[in-house]
Amino acid sequence: NRSSDLGIIGVVLVFVGAQLIQHVNEYELFVGSRSVVGPASASIAAGLVLFAICILGCWSAITENTCGLLTFIILQIVVLLIEIVGGGVAITYQGSAHAHVTTSFFNNMKKYSTDPTIASTIDDVQQKLECCGSNDSSSWSHIPLPVPPSCCTNETYCLLPNVTVPKTQVFGTPCADVLFDNLKRRLIPVAGVCITFGLVQLVGIVVATLMYRKKGKELRYRQMAEMA
Repeated sequence: NRSSDLGIIGVVLVFVGAQLIQHVNEYELFVGSRSVVGPASASIAAGLVLFAICILGCWSAITENTCGLLTFIILQIVVLLIEIVGGGVAITYQGSAHAHVTTSFFNNMKKYSTDPTIASTIDDVQQKLECCGSNDSSSWSHIPLPVPPSCCTNETYCLLPNVTVPKTQVFGTPCADVLFDNLKRRLIPVAGVCITFGLVQLVGIVVATLMYRKKGKELRYRQMAEMA
């Protein structure tokens, strides 16, 4: 059933959009929420509208209501446009996301010694993602600040006084790379789902339009027969 398929598509769109928003909320300080919320919101909005379309489609099919069928087609076109915009923004943002995340992380590193909230957030990211600095541990020397304990595989070892921490005890992966990879893993499904389902819906719009024209002709013939 075409309408039930739209309901399933709606669930998938809401799910991938919600996953992206959850990631943005977790790392908002570095990934730039306004740039990412656009495609996520588009995905969720498209999914919710598809729920409404699903119900409308079932009702139109049962009652053979041409007005409902026309509304069904118009709403599908609206959702298709939302999906195209959301998918396009998701693809476009990937191109500049790595540079944005790198710059944002480094700028926040500069506030590490003066802003406890930012310091705590950076520490959490470095420990949770097992990374260090915007580009690597040497990024901290450009602040200039010593490598924080959260960069170390063993925080206790790094807190020892008058001890130069060897690189083997420091996470070697740049935090910007890890954050970008995590963001990309959530942006790609949003872009892929929006564009793929958009193409599927395009076929559905064509079929629904042909059905609408057929129903319209049948209604006109019926009216002419009744007048005769």
